[in-house]
Amino acid sequence: MRTSSPRASPGAKLLCVALAGLLVCVAAVFWSTQQPWLGLRLVLGSGGPVVEAVSPDGPAASLAPGAALRSVGPIALEADDLIEEPDFFRYYERMQRFFARQSALHQQLSGAPVALTVADAGGATSEVLLPPAESRPIADLPPSFWFQLACGLASLLIGAWVWVLRPTNWGARMFALTGALFLVSVASAAVYSSRELALDGGAFRLLSGLNHTGSLGFGMALIAMFLCYPKRIVAPRTLLLIPAVFVPWLAADLLQLAPDQHWGIRAPILLMVVIAFACAATQWRLTRSDPRARGALRWMSLSATLGCWLFVITIVLSKLFGWLPPLDQAYAFGFFLIIYVGTALGLRRYRLFELDRWAFRVLLWIGGALALLALDAMLVLSLRLAPAPSLGVAVLIVGLLYLPVRNHLWKRMVDRRRLADDELFQAVMQVAFTSSPDERAQAWRALVQRMFDPLEVETIGPGQPAGRAKAAQADAASSDAPAILSDGLAMRLPPVAASPALLVRYPWQGRQLFGVEQAKLAGQVVALMRHADASRDAYERGVAEERLRLARDLHDDLGARLLASLKRPDLESTRRTIREAIAEMRTVVAGLSSESEDLGACIASLRHETASRLDTSGIELDWPLTDGVDGLRVDYRICKNLSSMHRELVSNVLRHSQADRLAVSIELKDGRLVSRIRDNGVGGVEAQGDGSFGLRNLRRRIDELQGSVSVRDAAPGTLVEIEVPIATAGGRP
Repeated sequence: MRTSSPRASPGAKLLCVALAGLLVCVAAVFWSTQQPWLGLRLVLGSGGPVVEAVSPDGPAASLAPGAALRSVGPIALEADDLIEEPDFFRYYERMQRFFARQSALHQQLSGAPVALTVADAGGATSEVLLPPAESRPIADLPPSFWFQLACGLASLLIGAWVWVLRPTNWGARMFALTGALFLVSVASAAVYSSRELALDGGAFRLLSGLNHTGSLGFGMALIAMFLCYPKRIVAPRTLLLIPAVFVPWLAADLLQLAPDQHWGIRAPILLMVVIAFACAATQWRLTRSDPRARGALRWMSLSATLGCWLFVITIVLSKLFGWLPPLDQAYAFGFFLIIYVGTALGLRRYRLFELDRWAFRVLLWIGGALALLALDAMLVLSLRLAPAPSLGVAVLIVGLLYLPVRNHLWKRMVDRRRLADDELFQAVMQVAFTSSPDERAQAWRALVQRMFDPLEVETIGPGQPAGRAKAAQADAASSDAPAILSDGLAMRLPPVAASPALLVRYPWQGRQLFGVEQAKLAGQVVALMRHADASRDAYERGVAEERLRLARDLHDDLGARLLASLKRPDLESTRRTIREAIAEMRTVVAGLSSESEDLGACIASLRHETASRLDTSGIELDWPLTDGVDGLRVDYRICKNLSSMHRELVSNVLRHSQADRLAVSIELKDGRLVSRIRDNGVGGVEAQGDGSFGLRNLRRRIDELQGSVSVRDAAPGTLVEIEVPIATAGGRP
C-alpha cells in the first residue's frame, strides 16, 4: 500500500526560512566582528581620512577626534580606501587596485602593533604605535549594518510568507526568490560597507561578487514574476531564457571581462528594470477584462516602480550621469521594502479593494514629483538657469499643467461617482415615495444601476436557488450594512425600499472593483433610504390615523347631532341641535388645518358658545376667565375632545337637569388642565347609571387623552370634574 509523504505545514516552512535567514545574518555578524579593530570611526575629509569618533575602550583611545589619519604603517591612505561600495568605481583596474590596497592594509592591521601617522588641526604630524584588537565588538557595528540586515531579513520573510501560502503559484515562487536573493545582496554589502578601514582583498572581492549575484538574480526573478503573475504570459520552462541571457553577463562581470562596470553591472540592472516594466505593461493589457487581477497588478507595478526606480536613481544613475550625490547605499536598500510590502499585498489580495484608491494617490503623487524633478533638471541643463530660479519655474509649470491633468485622471480612473449629491438625494426621495412596493423595489434596482453601472444585479431572498447568490447570502446574511465580497468584485446591499437584498457584481461594466468609498457611499444611500422609508411609513400611518379620527368625529359627533335634530319634537330644539352640529363641524375643520391650537382661544370660543346655548334656555352661566392659557399651544385633540365633552355635558344639562344655573371653571395645575362643571338641577347621577349624561362617549374621549373624569352628585345638582395632561401636548411659541 502506498502512503503519501507528510508535507510540512506553512508555519513550519516559514520557520525554516526564518532560521535560514537568521543564519545568514549571524554569518554576516560573525564575519564583521572577526576583523582587526582600532576603535575609530573614519570619514572622508578634504585631505583624506579623518577621525570622526574614538571608542573609549578601543586600542586607539588616545587619538583625538578631528585628527587626520595619514598612513597605516608604510601605506599612505587615500580617499578611495574609505569608499563604501567598490561598484562606485567605473573601471575594473581601479577595483583591482582597491582590493590590493585593502589586502595590504588588512595585513598591516592583523600583525604586531602598527604605527599610525596622524596630523592635528594645525597640520603637525605624529606617529602613534598601538596594537589593534583581534576582533571587533558587536556593539561597535554601525546602525547601517543592522538596517541592511533588517531589510534583507524582512524581504525574505515577506516573500516566504507569500510562497508558503501559495506554494504552487509561480508568481509567489518568483517573489520569494527575489526575497532570498535580496538578502544575499544586502548581507554581503552590509559586511564590507560597514568595515572600519579594511577587509582582506580576496574576501572583499568574494563579498562584492555575492552582492552582484544577488542583485542580478533579484532582477531576473522580478522579470519572471511579472511574466507569471497575475496572468501567465509564458510557460514556466520558458523562464529559463532569462538566466540564459543574464547569467553569462553576470559571469563576464565577475571575471571582469566586460569593458567596465557600466556595462558589467549597471547596464544589466537598468535593462532588467526596463524589461520588468515592459512585462508589467503587457500584464496590464491582458488584465483589462479582469478587474481583480488588474487591481493586484496595479499594486505590484506601483511598489516595484517606487522601490526599483528610487534605488536606481539614488545609486545607479547618480554614478552613470552624476546628476545627484549618491545616497548611502545601506539606507538606499530600504527602498526595496516598498516592493515587498506592496507586492505582497497584491499577490495575497489582502483587502485589496481598500488599497486601490491609495495606489492611484501615490502613483499620481510620484508622477508630480518626477515631473518636477525632470523639468527642473531640463531647465538647469538646457537653459543654464541657476538652481533656485529653475526650481521656481518648474513648480509654476507643474502647478499649471500637471495638477489639472492629475485631477482629470483622478476623476476618470478613481472617483467614478455617476451622480452628484443633489441628484442622488432627489433619486432616493423619488424611490422612497414611489406608490406601490413593487414599483419601489424596481426603482431601487434602477438607482443601484445608475450608481455603479454593474454587469449583474441579483436578488438574494428566501427560496433563492443554489448558486453564487446563495453563497453570497451565506457570507453576509447577518449584515444590515453593505458588504464587499470577492475582493471587490461584488457588493451585497441589505434589504431596503421593499426590495430584498441585492448582490451587485462587476461595477462599471467590469472595469473597476468595489472599494471602501463605494461601500461608504452605498451605506449612506441605504441609511438615507431607510430614513425616507420610515418617514413615508410615518406619514402613511398619520394619514390613516387622521382619516380614522375624522371619520369617527363625523360619525360620532356631527352625524349623531344631525340625526338627533331629525327627531326633535319642536323647531326650537331642532335649531339648537343644528347649531351644535355646526359648531362641531367648525371644530373638525379647524383641526384639519392645524396640528395645534391656542388653548386660550379654544376656551374663549367654548365659553362664548356655551353662554349662547344657555341664554336661549334661560339658564345663568358662571364661567370666570382662566389665567395662564393665552398663547399656550396644545395638541388639537385636546381642544377637540375638551370642546366635545363640554358640549355633551351642556346638552345633558339642557335636556335633563332642570337647572337654572351652571358654573364652569378651568385652571392649569401641575401640567394638567382641570375643568369643573356644576349645575343646580335634580342630580341623581348614580341612579341613572353609566348610560346617562353621555358618559360612554365622555369616558372614551378621556381615555384617548389619557386623562380622568369623575361624575358625582353635588346635592343639589351634579359635579363633573375632568383632568387632562397637557405637558407633552405643546408649549408657548
